[in-house]
Amino acid sequence: SKVIENLNLDISLSSVDDNFSNRLMHRTQFQTTYSPTQVVLSNSHGMQLHVKRLSVPAHLLNQPLELRFTDAQHYSVNLPTGERLKGTVGQPQSHTVSGGVLQLDINNASNVAGKQFEIRQIAQQTMVDRINANLSAAEKGKLTGVVAVNYKGSDKVLITNTLNEILRVYMQQNITRKSAESQNTLAFLDKQLPELKQQLEASENRFNQFREKNETIDVNKESEILLMQGVDLETRRIELEQKRAEMGGKYTEDYPLMKQVTDQLATIANKTKQLDQRLNRLPEIQRQYLQLYRDVQINTELYTSLLNSYQQIKVVKAGQIGNARLVDAAILPLKPVQPKSMMVLLLSVFLGGFVGVLLALLRNMLSSGVKDAENIEAQTGLPVYATL
Repeated sequence: SKVIENLNLDISLSSVDDNFSNRLMHRTQFQTTYSPTQVVLSNSHGMQLHVKRLSVPAHLLNQPLELRFTDAQHYSVNLPTGERLKGTVGQPQSHTVSGGVLQLDINNASNVAGKQFEIRQIAQQTMVDRINANLSAAEKGKLTGVVAVNYKGSDKVLITNTLNEILRVYMQQNITRKSAESQNTLAFLDKQLPELKQQLEASENRFNQFREKNETIDVNKESEILLMQGVDLETRRIELEQKRAEMGGKYTEDYPLMKQVTDQLATIANKTKQLDQRLNRLPEIQRQYLQLYRDVQINTELYTSLLNSYQQIKVVKAGQIGNARLVDAAILPLKPVQPKSMMVLLLSVFLGGFVGVLLALLRNMLSSGVKDAENIEAQTGLPVYATL
């Protein structure tokens, strides 16, 4: 569907003059060119019709609309419902019709005065089915990882552009899928970093106010150990929460890895509770000092760690590549793959001779006249003296 949208493949243009007799008598060749900006119908005598946009209500999808030019700048559109619309070249048109709104933008036209065309918007599913019917892919060799993609059609320029657009969209979507995990992590960090920065600034302010009020505090070795344990537990908790947030985009809570992370968070919460109980048994001044100092250390380390992770993931995302690589792009074919002229000629000669012989034999078998003089002699008993 993305390819159809990019190349405007859902817009169909044709001229009523594009018929066998006209091609035979006047040698007029028609060509339809699709691009991201417009669809152009042209012929070998200088006629050009540029359609930038066509959007019809659902009940008019796949239905032919009759486009008539009264002169080089004005046209009318006749709908299957009997409604008739008028428009001007170069001016986008929007008309309310039965069932919805019809939008048509013919941005350029030349040598079209008095001519009649047929335009239609093809339903997306119809166009997808058409592409799938002519598109094939197969691995080149066994377990090589190289896939050959083929697309067949009567217009070599169109099939080349369409196949290259299919490959381009596939490569882009492959990269997008690969970077989705990094994007989820960045979204989590974008939310956490401002909050953590505020917590760091608040904890530093509380710690500085406490030091100014109580001046020097004597901290023993046991208190330092408790402090470091608290910092390690809090850091580990934040890391596990970040990991769970990343995995949450791919797995449910019942997935074994998710359960494992949840169990680890529960264990850390239990250890943190035990550590807080030990801190509560310290002298009040030391306890307050350690709690404030621990908050500053934890927030500083966490903020620095998350900031580094954020920068690393942004670098990785910027250079993200997919696991698929385009070896060769589609190029214009030099000759058609079907029909094969020599094979058609040989089959025609063989079938023509075979059918000719078969018809002769059937005619001979169905003939009721006399074929041999001996048959007359055998039936009548009279001799045959001459035949004509």
